[in-house]
Amino acid sequence: MYTMKKNLLTMLLLAYASFLVGQAKSPSVQQYIPKPFEAIRVIEDRVAGINVAVEFWDSTTNKLLKRLDLVKSSPFYNLKGREVGVHEYLNTPVYSVPFLILKTDPLFMLTDEEVNNFYPGTDSVRVQISSSVTDIYEPNQTRKEIGIIYVMEVVGHRSDFAASRLALAVYDSRGNLKYEHRGIINDGGSGFLLCDGRYFCYKSGEDYGEGVESNMPLTYTVFDMKQKKEVLKEPCGINTFIYGINQYFFATYEDTQLEKNKFWAKWSVYDIEQGLKYYKEYDVYDWGDIKHANKEGCIMYSGKSGKTTVLKFEKDFTVTKIKN
Repeated sequence: MYTMKKNLLTMLLLAYASFLVGQAKSPSVQQYIPKPFEAIRVIEDRVAGINVAVEFWDSTTNKLLKRLDLVKSSPFYNLKGREVGVHEYLNTPVYSVPFLILKTDPLFMLTDEEVNNFYPGTDSVRVQISSSVTDIYEPNQTRKEIGIIYVMEVVGHRSDFAASRLALAVYDSRGNLKYEHRGIINDGGSGFLLCDGRYFCYKSGEDYGEGVESNMPLTYTVFDMKQKKEVLKEPCGINTFIYGINQYFFATYEDTQLEKNKFWAKWSVYDIEQGLKYYKEYDVYDWGDIKHANKEGCIMYSGKSGKTTVLKFEKDFTVTKIKN
């Protein structure tokens, strides 16, 4: 009896060991899969909830090549004035800057409209700075370049927001400066990159209501970082949204209510390298978002079928040449 129990126990142990081996080989068992190496890493202050630095790492040696502090690397850091405080939420310096500098320094050069936001005889103004990062949008791809947006905002007397300047720097995966431009007039301080960082797309302007002095024309702009000039600038509405589809295409979207329970959508897809604009209008209940685009067409969600559908630019859109 003892021998039978011993043999039975041995068989059970062998069966359990075989089960464990099978589980280890089974593809259904979740195993640790290392994340792809990230040469560009955005460092976040998790307590404050803000990005504070960008790091560049060597993929061969796994050593840190460069670290950029998002505040201290700003061209607006240490302005020609005196530091008077710290931003309540961003923890960035706030300065008191002589008004004459903002009117004459090439980095700022306030326009006549912006000067009108201040009382005559103004000696100094309050300036706050901030920084953020922007990517070249390419789904399921690791970063090969990254852009850093530096923003300077001037607080006026006749409005909370009087003027803004933006500087943009694009770096490759080893931390080498690829493109740089300063002095972009943009009150929004946000945008995205296309075509390996060459083009910067952003929406700017403010609409506080009819008759408000501080209103600024609403536009979306594409800035060529290589040639340092605007290649596209078009007016838009307060409900216009702009976003990247991939690194070669971006789209603008706006919906309007024609009548009760009827909304009309206006889509524009831009191919900046080819200089083409594809335009389409439709009932918002017929079609949804654009999921992907290439030189032939795009994939859109169909509200009627509940599925994604391939649309051809030449057939289903109005094609026009971009003026630049």
